[in-house]
Amino acid sequence: MKGNKILFVFTNLIFILQIGCVKEGDFPVLKGDYLGQKPPGMKPEIFAPGIVSTGLSDAVCCFSPGGKEVYWNIAYSVKKEAKSFIVYSKIENGVWTRPEFVSFTNMEYVYVYPFLSYDGKELYFISNEPTGLPDLKDEYNIWVARKNGDKWDAPVPLPYPVNGRGITSGPSVTNSGVLYYTLITEKEQAIYRSRYIDGVYSEPERLPDAVNSTDNQFDGVIAPDESYMLLPVYNRSDSYGAVDLYVTFRDNHDNWTPVVNLGDKINTKRVESAARISPDGRYIFLTGLYITHNWGNESLSYSDIMNYFTKPGYGKTDVYWISSKILEPFKPANLK
Repeated sequence: MKGNKILFVFTNLIFILQIGCVKEGDFPVLKGDYLGQKPPGMKPEIFAPGIVSTGLSDAVCCFSPGGKEVYWNIAYSVKKEAKSFIVYSKIENGVWTRPEFVSFTNMEYVYVYPFLSYDGKELYFISNEPTGLPDLKDEYNIWVARKNGDKWDAPVPLPYPVNGRGITSGPSVTNSGVLYYTLITEKEQAIYRSRYIDGVYSEPERLPDAVNSTDNQFDGVIAPDESYMLLPVYNRSDSYGAVDLYVTFRDNHDNWTPVVNLGDKINTKRVESAARISPDGRYIFLTGLYITHNWGNESLSYSDIMNYFTKPGYGKTDVYWISSKILEPFKPANLK
């Protein structure tokens, strides 16, 4: 027991040292859209190393129109309790601000899967914060915060019939206001949608089997114009690894193509998930577990171990981005 207590104190000391070493003056001066990063090509490139992709478990990165405001998830553990919060940065006076937790963060709860609406006016996410509503008793629900000037109003849970039928997750919303999300019940895990009409959400509709091809698809993201969806699927027969990213296309008659694996340019034997699409449709942001360093070798040095906690590419999730042109070969001829 004594040894375990010492290990716990030492582990937390490392964490405190990491936080303490990030001084105010250490944050770089960043200018330009998308944190001033060079646009990606046709293969995943790590996004904003040391800023968004940090060595914590970083994930689910989404931008406002023009790439001038960014939100993403970070996750870590304290006393074996998982913590996950939404971080943001934005351009002020021509320079990107130091990342901070969003204003409505309550450290007692988790906030995951942020989705910034394509017009930048609404921020959707999942939280286990109690709703205070008798018909919304599930542990996790979809919430939304709405922009009021340059600040966010207090978030509210989406009403029944979206929440209240099981655990909900992975929200994304089209330019026309159609909400797509994952519903998890004792019977299934499937992707649904609901239309927001005159301030009311319509009865949720389960997407066809072309999209819900297994029991294990989840947290898809819909394109701004509703023309396609990117979605992670777990352990499908054509998977390269544990979780891969797939795509399905939708035509003007609301027909969906069967989901197709995005191939080995994106997918690996590990995990690729939680995609987001830039509002102009040019870039795809994804959460990847691409291990690019020699983590796991018994001969690792002291510096390698420190890098595991402070740099991307050492075995925790990071944010990557890629040109959306990667999707062209997968698009059916009648939709090009």
